[in-house]
This record gives sequence, C-alpha cells and structure tokens, in this order.
Amino acid sequence: MGKLREITAETLFWAALGFKVLAALKKRKDENAAKVGALADIVYKAKTVAVPIKKAIPLLIQSNKELNVNNGEIEGCRNFFVLSKRIQDVAGLPRIITTKTQLAKALSVARQSDRALLLIQYNDDATVKMTRKQVISSAYTMLSSGDFRDLRTEQDGYIAALIYICEGGKFKWEGDHGLKEELFGNDKKGLDKRVKRSAAERRAYAQIIDNAGGVTPERLAEQLAADGEDDYFLKNGILDALRENPTPAGAFETLKDIDAKFLFRDEVAPF
Repeated sequence: MGKLREITAETLFWAALGFKVLAALKKRKDENAAKVGALADIVYKAKTVAVPIKKAIPLLIQSNKELNVNNGEIEGCRNFFVLSKRIQDVAGLPRIITTKTQLAKALSVARQSDRALLLIQYNDDATVKMTRKQVISSAYTMLSSGDFRDLRTEQDGYIAALIYICEGGKFKWEGDHGLKEELFGNDKKGLDKRVKRSAAERRAYAQIIDNAGGVTPERLAEQLAADGEDDYFLKNGILDALRENPTPAGAFETLKDIDAKFLFRDEVAPF
C-alpha cells in the first residue's frame, strides 16, 4: 500500500510538473502571438497584425511595400500615405500626408473608431510588381481631386503631366509656347542651363511631340485648372515634369518611384 502511495505521489508530481511546463509554453506562445511581428513578417508573409501606434509608425515608414491600415483608412508606405475621407474629416488632415505628426494623428483617429490598428499587406508575394494599370491608377490618387479636374498645385501639375505622357499624350514643339520655347527659350539668353541647345533637344522629346495634334504646356494647365483658378503653379509642375521626363518610359518609371519630397516640399517635418 505504501509503495502504491509512493508511485501515485511520484506520478502526480511529474504530471503536475508537465502540466505547468505545457501551461508556461502555451502562455509564451500566446504572448508571442500578441506581439508585433518583424517588418519582414508583415511585408513578406502578408500577415495581418494588430499593433499600437508607437510601433505602427516605424513599420509603415520602413516598409518597401504598400500597407493598409484598418481596411483602407490609411494606405501607403515610406514617404507618403493616402487617408480615407472619414479620417480626413475627423483629423482635419489633407488627403495625402507626409509627416510623422500627421501619420500619428491619423492612426489615433483610426484606432479610436475601430478600437485597434490592423496592418494589412495587399500582396503576399514580395516579388510581384505593380502592373502598368495599377501604377497609373495609384498616380491618380496623388492628384488633389483624384482625376483630371479642378487641379491647383505644382504637385497636381507634375503628376498630371506624367500621367498624360504615360497615356500617350502629345505636346507641340514649336510655336504658340510649345516645348522648344517653354523649356529652352527662343535665344541663348533664355536657354535653360540644364539642357544644351541643339537638334538633340527635339530628338530627346520626339516620342511625345506632335506639332499638329499636341497641346502646349500652357494649354494643358488651362484645361486642368479649377474654374477661376490661376494655373501658374499647375504649369510650373507640368514644366518640371517635362524637363525631367522626355519619354513615356521615363515618365512611367518616375510614377513608380515618385518622391514625396518634391510633392510636398513645403512640409517642414518629412519622414
């Protein structure tokens, strides 16, 4: 009887110990599951994770792939983010934000309404690239109006010109303030210092020139401008885009790698 009691006590001891070990392991697993995963986990494994604002900010601005917060409330990565209309209205923020302060405010509003921040990555294949259609569609979201109407800023002009070029738009070369005059001047004194004046100028822009059916930068600005608005800034943005992107291929590459530092050069605290 004593031997049986001894065996039973020993069995109970090891059973209790095993239970405690299993409980500890389960607790650790649960705690790890609740923690924020590494950036690579989110980006490459397409996990949906709940994160606090303090950790959401670095995850968003360090990601090389676009992330989504709370089913489209905030979208983007690195240099700029697009906000939903609701977040804009509640937080008093613009549609596109470019600073940590703005991002923190937007995340705070998103968390208040949904009681959590869920980071979601659209594509679980890190090697998949955006299609041409997706790149152009994304570019339209950068315009203040979301389309080719009622534009106002240099940012609008720059992006709109890139989209216009990518979609096959053409410009006049000579006469009536065509590209030759606007970009290079009519004489040596008016020559843009960044480009040498020669026949090579026209060859560089050959893919986007149509002297019969194309528009001038000034005319494009007039067509895009909001009613009654001065198109001065729009035109400046269009000219900047043309100086830097003389071909459809170049314009498309710029759209893919657009730099928000140009788009929001007036922001004082960029990422």
